Amino acid sequence: MSLQQFLDNDVDLSKVNKSTYQILVAPNVTCASNLDKDSYVLVMENVIKSLNKIRDDLFFHIPITSYTRRLDFENTQQHIIKIPSFPNTMRCHYDVFTWNQFLDTRKTEVDIIWTHLPEQASNIRNHIVNLYGTDIPIVCYSHWIESKEFNPGLTTSMYHNNITGMLQVKKCGLNTQTQIDAILEEAEEHYSQKTIDKLKNIMIPLYLGIEEDKISKSVNTNTDKVIVFNHRTKEYRGWKNFIKIIQELRKQRQDFKVFCSMIDPSGQALVKKSFDDTSFFDYHGPSD
Repeated sequence: MSLQQFLDNDVDLSKVNKSTYQILVAPNVTCASNLDKDSYVLVMENVIKSLNKIRDDLFFHIPITSYTRRLDFENTQQHIIKIPSFPNTMRCHYDVFTWNQFLDTRKTEVDIIWTHLPEQASNIRNHIVNLYGTDIPIVCYSHWIESKEFNPGLTTSMYHNNITGMLQVKKCGLNTQTQIDAILEEAEEHYSQKTIDKLKNIMIPLYLGIEEDKISKSVNTNTDKVIVFNHRTKEYRGWKNFIKIIQELRKQRQDFKVFCSMIDPSGQALVKKSFDDTSFFDYHGPSD
């Protein structure tokens, strides 16, 4: 539902007299080898599916690395392009010749650009304004901001690219208001109050929600005590700090388990190194 919130907030489509609005979606593919499990594809599938229930006047142009059945709707067109899928490289990559296929408004009709990479918004807007003399409204949703809070160990980051990109868009959705507050607090170190006030007006919390068919109809109160680490077991996701916390907690009590939903061999190796008894770690999760 996030795009609808953007439209409600800042893009007045009532001024455009047409029956179908064309939306160009900038890709954020990090798992090209298995697109049907890529988080960007899953989010897009649910957003389009939800929007199609409440309106029938949107058409999505989706540049993507290969065809995926998950984005095969009557109101979508998948455009096959080449982009790198290693996350950092993909986020920095901007191929003018590829984007000429979609941003030349003499050939392609686009009413709104929607990106999941605010750091690319500067390139996109610079491209359309300076090469084609148009200024198509851009809205975005950010999966990841490289602020100090979320990546304290980085020697270099895309943080300023994130910020300057957000300043180019109408609205940018983030996961929570808490995340927004932390970003604004860090921005005070680098930007003027005028810029921070502008960011406050651009950033909005967008709670992604969950599909209703995945919500349990009953509550099981007779369960084990389980702590879940629900991400990649990498240092940039806080895995080492998490292990230290569990070590301290284990000294106080032993009546809980730890479930890791995305553990890898290096994550398992740290568990074995840190605990004599690793039986309370569950790498597979509940059978249901």
